[in-house]
Amino acid sequence: MRKPDDYLELLVENADPYIRKLKKGFQSTEKNLSTPLTIKNMGKYLVRNMRNYIFWGKFLLPFITGGSLWIPYYPFNTFNTEAKVFFLFCISVSAVLYWRRETLKIMTVPGNEFFNLGAFEKYRKEEYEAFINLIDDQFFSFKKLKEELKIPNITEKYHTLTESRINEHKTYINGLEQTIDSKNEDIQDLKNQLDMLRDELQKNQQDDSAVKTVMEELEQALKVTQKEKEVYSSIVRNSRRNMQMFVDKDFHSDVLREMNFDYDYSVYQLNRKNEYEYLTSSGLNEHLMEKKIIMEEKSNVVIRAHTYKGKTAFGESTVAKLIPISLKKKIVVQLHLSDEDIEILNNELHELNKTAKIKIESTFNLFWTCLLIQHSVDEIKNRLKGAENDE
Repeated sequence: MRKPDDYLELLVENADPYIRKLKKGFQSTEKNLSTPLTIKNMGKYLVRNMRNYIFWGKFLLPFITGGSLWIPYYPFNTFNTEAKVFFLFCISVSAVLYWRRETLKIMTVPGNEFFNLGAFEKYRKEEYEAFINLIDDQFFSFKKLKEELKIPNITEKYHTLTESRINEHKTYINGLEQTIDSKNEDIQDLKNQLDMLRDELQKNQQDDSAVKTVMEELEQALKVTQKEKEVYSSIVRNSRRNMQMFVDKDFHSDVLREMNFDYDYSVYQLNRKNEYEYLTSSGLNEHLMEKKIIMEEKSNVVIRAHTYKGKTAFGESTVAKLIPISLKKKIVVQLHLSDEDIEILNNELHELNKTAKIKIESTFNLFWTCLLIQHSVDEIKNRLKGAENDE
């Protein structure tokens, strides 16, 4: 008797290639079936079958049959001219319909150069309805499903944890450190330019308004660059501090309320009733926090974050983002902004607007990493606990 893994392996080998072809058609071909598209493909189909004798035999046979009516000998000469023309017209229509049918047939074959999702939906409706929810999800594959359903041993899980999660985070932090180094060089360069201009003013001993204007612009650029460096340094500092605290406290869930960020924050988790319930917060009055948020509250930033599925949702004084921890566990992190943050974010022309957005996304990224690591460690602990109980 086959095991569930055997059936999944069959789906990986046989269904995944088919789904990939459907996804390719879903993403890259014209999805709507139209008469101009059909006529265009009929022409392409005719050209492609230029040397296909079987196709031409089937296509021209009716015309040859109709043309035989003009042979001036019995029994071919028994029809009058009107009947011959009508008969030839019917044959021509039948031949064109055959040509169209053959074209539409290959337009419903996934992976074919003529494949069209609209034709697939119309002429293979049951298959379309069976697969549409799978091909609409660009991340789905039976191979990925098999990996997610697979119950790995502790070594495999730990390997996934360290290699996938922690290394990804390290790469991100290394990138920020390189940015900080670049900002240091920019700061030093700006300082050098300012020193040169000051020396020039002292040597000339006169009020040069043009030089002073340039100096003001350089001082403003220096101020902005220093602020950007400060933001990136804060992100790196918070990351290291939070990761170390996670390790020191054995990745316990209570650590969530003790994490260090430059924002106050609240965390909500989706429950079985499809509601978001309050999980924890930091820097806020817990008694004033909404304990449950239902999906009908469309204007709530937490629900909007759920709807946006990974894109940041901006509220009046908060920003929120959905962090999918697993297939069943979904968390929304909500950052509560200061008046200064709100002012910067509301002004697209503000010199720190872009940096403020990077800071927010970096905070969400750190949350995402910490929550995923915590979830993975919890799974390891549960597995170890289950193994001890089995003994």
